[in-house]
Amino acid sequence: MNVTQRGFSLPWTMFALAIIALLSATGSLLAWLELETSLAQEAGVRAHFAAEAGLATALSRRGRPPMLHDSLDFGGSAAVLRFRPLVDLPGGGSLFAIESVGSVVDRGTTMRRSVGQVMWAADPPRVTAALEAVGAVATGAATGSISGFSSGGCAAPAGAGIVPWGAYATGAIALSGMPPVALPPAGSTPVAQTGLRWADVASGALAPPDALAPPDPWPSAFTPRSYVRITTTGPLGPGQSGEGALLADGDLVLADGFSWTGLILVGGSLKILGDVTIRGAVLAGLDLSRSSTVDLGDGRISLHFDPCAADPAAGRLAPYAAAIPGSWYERW
Repeated sequence: MNVTQRGFSLPWTMFALAIIALLSATGSLLAWLELETSLAQEAGVRAHFAAEAGLATALSRRGRPPMLHDSLDFGGSAAVLRFRPLVDLPGGGSLFAIESVGSVVDRGTTMRRSVGQVMWAADPPRVTAALEAVGAVATGAATGSISGFSSGGCAAPAGAGIVPWGAYATGAIALSGMPPVALPPAGSTPVAQTGLRWADVASGALAPPDALAPPDPWPSAFTPRSYVRITTTGPLGPGQSGEGALLADGDLVLADGFSWTGLILVGGSLKILGDVTIRGAVLAGLDLSRSSTVDLGDGRISLHFDPCAADPAAGRLAPYAAAIPGSWYERW
């Protein structure tokens, strides 16, 4: 090879090497971009699964949602739940949206996906009086007071002292409220008045209790806003005092020294033996398949309507929220 040929070969060789290097770099770039795209898609899928898991968790909860943000950690992924009220329905209940935003952190970048569902929520039981009784109310020799005015010190609307669905006698008990006795409207029913269908109680559609007594032990008196369901008549005394929701499947007997703050629901008859203090509301005789009465006994009764205590307890008794068919959506 002469000098001239060698002079031409060198540039061509360098040019070929440059082309090969460029092709190799392009191939590496394309492979890197494909890998990044695949990893981003995988992170997006994981974020979508986290959003779906958050939504499924929200749908599995009983009762009306708290309408507050809630964060869930799934170990490597997370979801934030948002509850958005939509409309209150004329026949009772309301529509709201649950939105779940799933997130996954992938190499310093956060991938997010959002899904949602429109739900129907039943209203919790409504309380408008210190005592609502389906059946006759007998005071006997009882003394004390039944008041529709809150004694809890919070800004709460006043209610009636008694809403009777049968005969009633006040005796020596001081009765007050707005009005003291509120007779149910003509043609009204206890279900319409309270919003509670006892069939939901019997079928187990309500929220699960914190304690089913028996066999569960009674919650501590210092347990705030507990929900206790009992399947015996009692009697319940000072050792069973507390706060929150108390639901008796059948009859209920309250013994001397018992006190409760919140809501007491009784399927059958209610009988009081001795001095009893209740702040909140009592609904008795809700199981319309049986006859029931309220016997206030011969002790000193202190029964005061307080929606600030009764309403939070009632919220524990709302049934499962129901998904509206075809309302699932994906925002992004």
